Amino acid sequence: MPERRAHDQAPRVSPVTGGEGIAGMELGFEFIAMGGPCEIRLRCAREHHARQLAEVGINEVRRIEARYSRFRADSWLAHVNASAGDGQWVAMDPEASALLEFAGELWRLSEGRFDPTCGALSDLWRVSARAGRPPDDGALREALGRVGWAGVERRQGSEGSAQVRLARAGMHFDLGGIGKEYAADRAAQAMQNLYASGAMGDSAAGGYVNLAGDIRVWGGCGPWQVAIAHPRKPGGVVARVAVNAGAIATSGDCERGFVHAGRRYSHVIDARSGWPVDRAQSVSVRAPSCAAAGAAATMALLMGDEAEAFLHSEGLAFCLVGIDGVPVIGGSTEAKGFVSSERGGTIIGA
Repeated sequence: MPERRAHDQAPRVSPVTGGEGIAGMELGFEFIAMGGPCEIRLRCAREHHARQLAEVGINEVRRIEARYSRFRADSWLAHVNASAGDGQWVAMDPEASALLEFAGELWRLSEGRFDPTCGALSDLWRVSARAGRPPDDGALREALGRVGWAGVERRQGSEGSAQVRLARAGMHFDLGGIGKEYAADRAAQAMQNLYASGAMGDSAAGGYVNLAGDIRVWGGCGPWQVAIAHPRKPGGVVARVAVNAGAIATSGDCERGFVHAGRRYSHVIDARSGWPVDRAQSVSVRAPSCAAAGAAATMALLMGDEAEAFLHSEGLAFCLVGIDGVPVIGGSTEAKGFVSSERGGTIIGA
C-alpha cells in the first residue's frame, strides 16, 4: 500500500481557542516516523495552507530518517557503519559533518558518558530488553570494545570534501540521541521557510512538530499547552507548561526500559560502563532548539546525582522526576512556566 501523504490525510480539526492574532482552525496531522507516533499541529486560517505546511514538515522528517537511520540499509549512516574497520573513507556533506561535530561536542561535554559510537551497546541492550534480563559480563565487555569516539576519524578529502570513517570493525554510529530532535528542528524550519516565502499570503500560521514527545514550536500562534507525563503512572501528569517558542524534550526510562529482579533498566546507557542510568526517572528540558533540549535532557540523566547541578549550570528550565517519583522544577527564569498539575495539554513522556 502506498504511503499516505500529508495532503491525503484527514486532519483532526478543531476551533482555535487562543493564539496571537489568528482566526481560523487548529489542525493535527499524525504520522509514524523514527520508531514512534508523530504529529504536526497547526493553527492556520485556511486548511489547504495547513496541508501544504504539514507536507513540507513531514517530508523533512522523512528525509532525515532516510539519511541518518542506522536501521535502513540504504542510509548514509548505515554505509558508514558497514565500512567500519575496512579503511574506506566516506564523504560527508555539510549537514552530516555538522551533526557529527555536534555529537562529538556532546561526547566531550559529558566526559564520555554520551558516545555516538554506542551502536554495539544499544544493540546488546535491545536484545536484553526482549529477553527481559541484562546481558552477561562477557557480552558487555565485547560490546564495550567496539565503542569509543577516539575511533572516529575525519579529514578533508583531496577535493576539499569532508570525509569520515570508523577505525575498528564492528563499530557503529547510533545518532538516536540527537537525530529525532534534529529532525523536529529541521521540520519546523522547513515550515517556517515556506510561510516566510509568502506562499501563505498574509494569513497568520504557526504550530509545532511533535516527534514521539520531543516538541519544536514555530510561528507566532501560541501558546501551546504541553503536559509532562509521569514516567511510572499511566495517564498521570507531573507538570505542564505553556510553550510560545523554542522546544521541549524529555529523556527517561519509561517507554523503552524493562524490569528484571525488581530493578528497572533504562535504554539510556552510560557509554563508559555500558550500564543503564538509574538515578532519575525522567528529565524534561526547555531550550531554544529541540536538539539542545534533547541533548541536555539525556546528558542530565547520564550525570546521575549531578543532574540538577548540570542543568542549573546550563541555565535551562527543567522538570526532573527523581528516582523516588517526586518532580523537581528549576533552572532558568523560564522554569516558572513549569507548573505541577494534573490538567491539560499535549502529553509528552520518555
